[in-house]
Amino acid sequence: MDPHGELDLADYGIDGLVNAHEWIIKYYGGNAVRALANVGLAMAKVVSPIARRRVRTFIDYVVWNYGRGGEGKTTLVEYVLTPLLGISGVNEYVVVKGPVKRDTQFRNLISLHRLPLILDEQDLRSLRENAG
Repeated sequence: MDPHGELDLADYGIDGLVNAHEWIIKYYGGNAVRALANVGLAMAKVVSPIARRRVRTFIDYVVWNYGRGGEGKTTLVEYVLTPLLGISGVNEYVVVKGPVKRDTQFRNLISLHRLPLILDEQDLRSLRENAG
């Protein structure tokens, strides 16, 4: 599940999820449902390689967040998702800030087999170029 030892796999119970939920409800207002969905999808990405290994037809979707600035996407990554995943600071192999410009770069990131892979601050042009 984590061949390079990037994630903290210790079981700390549900306190982190409860704190994340309370923080999101307090600060995200109308975007709280979207932010909570991101938390759920990030947690699912940790176990999806196991599902894919057992069920060969399992489809592991890529989740793209897109929106204008100031909505809290990067804040969610920095203050909720990375702490929940046990990532201290931002590891360049798990969280990539800035757009992925070419499909070869995207392919190389995927081939590292480091999940979850969080691509933060993608721009629309880059997303369109990497749609394939």
